[in-house]
Amino acid sequence: MLNIFYQNKTLDDTLIINVSSAQPTDVRTNGDFTTGYVGDKICFMNIKNISKKIDSTFIANGIWFPSENLLNHLKSITGYNWAPHFDNGFKVGKILKCDEVPGTHLHKCIVDIKDKQLDIVCGAPNARTGLIVVVATNGTMLPSGKQIITGQLLGNKSEGMLCSYRELGIEKESKGIIELPEDYRIGSYFTEAYANGKK
Repeated sequence: MLNIFYQNKTLDDTLIINVSSAQPTDVRTNGDFTTGYVGDKICFMNIKNISKKIDSTFIANGIWFPSENLLNHLKSITGYNWAPHFDNGFKVGKILKCDEVPGTHLHKCIVDIKDKQLDIVCGAPNARTGLIVVVATNGTMLPSGKQIITGQLLGNKSEGMLCSYRELGIEKESKGIIELPEDYRIGSYFTEAYANGKK
């Protein structure tokens, strides 16, 4: 888990980095850095006055997605290696089976992400068997701030979401879920959303 969040108006130029949802047992402040620990393990770090410490191209309100470039910048600022916590939650998957949910526009899909197969309900018109897709897995945070959780939709279990370019903030509008080329490796992280100039 690695969630990085910035909101200048409400957080007063403070960057929040969470690597665990655990309740800290020890909180230490050193200048602009406040760090929470569980035992000897970091669970969060808040960095005040971040705009004075990091390249201005990174500064944007909302979620900051953990590209290699950003993690290297944060390591140089904090002295801590954040890379082992990296998991953006977006996996390349393949739809193994896609059945219509009777009386609805929905599809019940079985999606392979290499280490497991997920049941996912999808409303996109282009969902079909054999498609290589981007899967937001359970616990993943979308750019909008919405968190994906396992749930039920019309009595069907859904363990994630098949993503469109709009939902990943890559395009303003999308007519369906992303259709990836066959050369994408099933189970790998989908990082295109975070490889732009800002992140």
